[in-house]
Amino acid sequence: MTMQVGMVGTDGVLIASDTRWMNTPRLRNNQFWAGGRYTFNSPKIRISHERGIAISCAKDMETARHVANEIT
Repeated sequence: MTMQVGMVGTDGVLIASDTRWMNTPRLRNNQFWAGGRYTFNSPKIRISHERGIAISCAKDMETARHVANEIT
């Protein structure tokens, strides 16, 4: 479960998130698809200082990371 928090303060904005990613690679095994899961730690917030935006990723991290990279 992804936990993300945003707060607006008098001197800026705070965005916080957990860092646990879960990956489920799809592997072809003979005539069917099989998959396993593994986890690792990596930031879930992508920041573009040039554009003045921060993007918080969740759910399917492979897709979310791709979309965030395209936006920033």
